[in-house]
Amino acid sequence: MVSYERLRNILLLWSSVISLGIPGDWIETGTWKGGCSMLAADILRFALRQPQCPQVRARTIWLADTFEGLPPPRKEDKGKDSGGRVMDPPGSYGGYGGVETVKSKFRERGYRIKEDGQVASSQGFSIRFLVGRFKDTLPGANISSIAVLRLDGDMYSSTMDALTTLYPKVVKKGYVIIDDYGHWIQCKRAIDEYFISNNLTYPLHTIDYTGRWFLKA
Repeated sequence: MVSYERLRNILLLWSSVISLGIPGDWIETGTWKGGCSMLAADILRFALRQPQCPQVRARTIWLADTFEGLPPPRKEDKGKDSGGRVMDPPGSYGGYGGVETVKSKFRERGYRIKEDGQVASSQGFSIRFLVGRFKDTLPGANISSIAVLRLDGDMYSSTMDALTTLYPKVVKKGYVIIDDYGHWIQCKRAIDEYFISNNLTYPLHTIDYTGRWFLKA
């Protein structure tokens, strides 16, 4: 469900922070089957094999999701958007096996996932799963700095919960990727309101009809 353009954007932005030695983790809030975070892990694994790669090895690939589909909507997510769409119902995107399926896909690609599923180390970086609603899991996560924050929570509430907790941890010259800005008005409203309330004026760059990204200067 992720377009070629959005996959290419991940490749370009994540590779950029790695090659430039910009510190910080990758985190995706809303991972579904884990494909985008798997791509981020593969990029990091490849880069760290290259002798010219800056030795910024203390990175973590974070996957945050309920792994059970969308949670019940809060009041901000109800109603139709400008195109007449209503938010997908609770449980959408949850019928594929959940977090255990995502872990198994990582194992198939050669990543070592411990039985508790919390930490996997491979060639100097870790993979961690945050299982639950963002408002419950993100505030207590041991994340000190973020190089790339990818927002894919669809909903106003999920997007705002992720931004409020994680955006202050995005490092200077780090990136924020927004998957749903052009598709879900609920997500767009959360981004726009966060920009206004925090006096942010960064330009949003277009990836495709829905995806956007910006650089934290």
